Amino acid sequence: STSVNIHRSKGSSVGIRMIPTQQDLEFAHNNQPRQKLDAQAEKMKHSIHAAQLCWAKECGETTDYIDPTNPYQSLHPVGHFFEIPNLILNGTLGKLLHERPKLQTLLLHNVDATGV
Repeated sequence: STSVNIHRSKGSSVGIRMIPTQQDLEFAHNNQPRQKLDAQAEKMKHSIHAAQLCWAKECGETTDYIDPTNPYQSLHPVGHFFEIPNLILNGTLGKLLHERPKLQTLLLHNVDATGV
């Protein structure tokens, strides 16, 4: 029988949203799969894309996104990439390796991806 130990690593990183560049918006727009829409829907899609480009330019590309009506919209979870540095910084990885020095495989899962 194999014992299973589960370790919880407290996350403490928060990111600040940024205004995208027009180049980033163009790249996303041009590389998304899309279906052919009717003429009116195509016009609307083009209009939305043009408005996004204008918004990015007017707000300042790559500046911090700040929503004065809801300051919490400016913050977001930093994503799965930051979980490994987080394990190192908070000492969880060290504890785990001390417990299991022959560890070969580590399953890492964010709580937000488990349906909690």
